[in-house]
Amino acid sequence: MTWKLTNDGVLTISGTGAMNDYSESDMPPWLIYYQGVFTVAFEDSVTSIGDFAFTYIKKLTSIIIPDGLILIGNFTFYGCNGISSITIPDSVIAIGYVAFANCTGLRSVAISNSVTLIDGAAFGGCSSLTSITIPDNVTLIWNEAFKYCTSLNTITFEGDAPSIGYDAFYDVTATAYYPEGNTTWTEDVMQDYGGTITWVPYATSVFDIISIETTDSTDNSADTNSEIESDADNDNDDGNDDTTKSGCGSSLTAIPAMLATAACCVCVKRKRNGRREK
Repeated sequence: MTWKLTNDGVLTISGTGAMNDYSESDMPPWLIYYQGVFTVAFEDSVTSIGDFAFTYIKKLTSIIIPDGLILIGNFTFYGCNGISSITIPDSVIAIGYVAFANCTGLRSVAISNSVTLIDGAAFGGCSSLTSITIPDNVTLIWNEAFKYCTSLNTITFEGDAPSIGYDAFYDVTATAYYPEGNTTWTEDVMQDYGGTITWVPYATSVFDIISIETTDSTDNSADTNSEIESDADNDNDDGNDDTTKSGCGSSLTAIPAMLATAACCVCVKRKRNGRREK
């Protein structure tokens, strides 16, 4: 994998296959320039987004995810407050643990029907998110997936009841719509999951109750005005104490410290003083 950051703030990841995974102690090399990253784009041949790849890039406003991507890893966009909308393409099968947690500016998410797993706390703490549609291929919504999504008021399930983990909707007051006559939706399934959920059946023949607006913020300038280019694999794997790694270590000391407080992602957000009325 290679990466390129242009002077208009477009970070492009190129290559074939899966990105490297990173960690709190081994951050990706481009994060030394995190204040100048506004858009992240991937070539079509990239199949997964690595763990911790874009954590805490607070000025990031646009993510261009290609068709062909299969996996969004863990902590990938944690704390990227500038993102307002996300479209998950029709090739992704799993949204990783804490993938978009604490993206407090996130207002809309379009999840494709290819997704089968929404992992633990994937959208935890996304306090501006108002509605979510769960496609019929989703079989598992893991623990705390939408915890502290305090503006979430509408949840629409398009198919059979998935397995839903504990506190998946903690501190959420919402109406959840499910297909009328679908026998997988039992009383055991229709619980509050840590929030206050009102369950309402809908007739599938007139399923147009909820729609999610998404914004196409594609930036076509990713290949111009190149400022910085690097081989991401070499930057991550060669073990040499080169200039890029040295800069990364000195510039991002605050980020691992902040993440260290988030053992369960949204636990960094303390209990609010009161519940917003819906």
